[in-house]
Amino acid sequence: MPEVTIFQDLSEAHRTIPVGEKRLVRIGSKRICLIHFAEGFRAVADECPHMSYSLTKGTINHLGEIVCPWQAYRFHTKTGEEAERRCGQLRMYQLMEQDGLKIVVDD
Repeated sequence: MPEVTIFQDLSEAHRTIPVGEKRLVRIGSKRICLIHFAEGFRAVADECPHMSYSLTKGTINHLGEIVCPWQAYRFHTKTGEEAERRCGQLRMYQLMEQDGLKIVVDD
């Protein structure tokens, strides 16, 4: 699977996306929500599996879940599971924090 460099170095990533914040990243036709936690970055599909709303427009709660702004579905950012199992899992993307910040995407 191809690796795409999002940031050339981690210090740039940390300056651009502060802890507790998220940003939309576009790679080809894919929309990915990149989230910065104190322990590192996580990447999930920007599209809520329930009604396809943009998760980048949502919030991160105190449990580290991303909350869909439309109907408040909560997704664990480590597993992709919806907190109450009302819909399918959120798609997760693997990140690599060496020589910058890279994301692994499929074709």
